[in-house]
Amino acid sequence: MSDASDEPNEKNQLPAITMTRTTRLWAIVTERLREQLAGEYQQAIDGVDDELKQLEDTSTRLVTNLFRANPQQAMAVRQQMEVEKRRREQLKGRLSAHKKQAEGLELGTEYLRGTIETLAEVKPGDNLSELMCGVELVVKDNVVQEIRKVDPDTADAAADEFEQRMGTVGTPGTPAGDAAAQPERPRGVQIITPGGAQPAQGSQLRLASEGEQSSEKAPTDK
Repeated sequence: MSDASDEPNEKNQLPAITMTRTTRLWAIVTERLREQLAGEYQQAIDGVDDELKQLEDTSTRLVTNLFRANPQQAMAVRQQMEVEKRRREQLKGRLSAHKKQAEGLELGTEYLRGTIETLAEVKPGDNLSELMCGVELVVKDNVVQEIRKVDPDTADAAADEFEQRMGTVGTPGTPAGDAAAQPERPRGVQIITPGGAQPAQGSQLRLASEGEQSSEKAPTDK
């Protein structure tokens, strides 16, 4: 005799649930997108310039105040500040290279803007891998052109190829995959919704590769 507790309890079963998934957002390159990307990179470059100025002012003040009391410590602080300055100068160089590349993007090609969180309905019998990783959005000047179903492995390979191609610009000799070789794309771009409508306030686009977070501003789509 079977135990009644082993039998399925229909009252405890749900027909479906809704889950969030990460969806890649590709943008078709237009003149407007090129200008927008260049503007975002310039904003990030300006932010780095501001940090460099602050570092120089702080370094001068600290070294001056410390030198009389402890010259050795003053020199150590100066060296640390110089290291920080070089890091930001290198970042500025990479951002400038990416800005130049953005200005020369080929019209009509696809540019990976990043990822957004979308909703997926999951029912018994569904392939979870396809539901969670098999959808991409394609937009043109903020208007959705295509919601396409993709093979997850193929989509990952295409995104990796894009990141490697974009990430090595302006950084010759940097190994692929190194943090310094990843594209420093500004964060905080708003999610695009079907028809070009704007999302609820506070929604943000999480970019696939964030680069050096402290030095980039957070522009919004115009």
